[in-house]
Amino acid sequence: MLFRALLDRMLGTNEAYANDESPPQTTTSMSKMPDLTSIILRLLSRQSEPGFEAVEGVFPALQLLQRAPQSLGRQKEIVNAVFGLMGSRHWHVRDKAAQTYAMLVATDVHDTVICLLNTSSNDQNALHGALLCCRYLLRRATLDAETEPAILWALQEAIPRLYHTNPCPVTQFAFVELLTVLPLQPFLGKIRGIRSMVP
Repeated sequence: MLFRALLDRMLGTNEAYANDESPPQTTTSMSKMPDLTSIILRLLSRQSEPGFEAVEGVFPALQLLQRAPQSLGRQKEIVNAVFGLMGSRHWHVRDKAAQTYAMLVATDVHDTVICLLNTSSNDQNALHGALLCCRYLLRRATLDAETEPAILWALQEAIPRLYHTNPCPVTQFAFVELLTVLPLQPFLGKIRGIRSMVP
């Protein structure tokens, strides 16, 4: 609770656990806190420890990263740690990590989506996190003549694996939900096999 109160003060909000997709903003200069990156990385790594407190510690760290995604050092370590959390066994951790990862890689949307669509279905938690992240990324994407064919091809190639032969209804639904993201709507008719999936 004390750490959450501190984050609320730093972020200028009383909702450190909120599902917030608003543009990053913070009331504190991250450069004035040189140890903050190490603290965040420690919190992100605690998710693998047993106990509720370890899981709870992940949320304020992810919230802070959402508010200041490019303001901290050791970006590669942070991105890798958040990516790992998208495979958490806890649904809320996966969702929050997916939102955060989408903000951290916001400048590389299309390549990231194509990569995430190739996530193996052998780990359904990781697949669910990847599909959630694709949805958050595509909500803010702009499809054009250069990027649209690659995205549509990746979606079409994923249909047999992520829908027809996928044994998990949760990730099946996440894949179908991905196809309903607004920027994709004008292009859905170009994907073969889509009629039986999306009304």
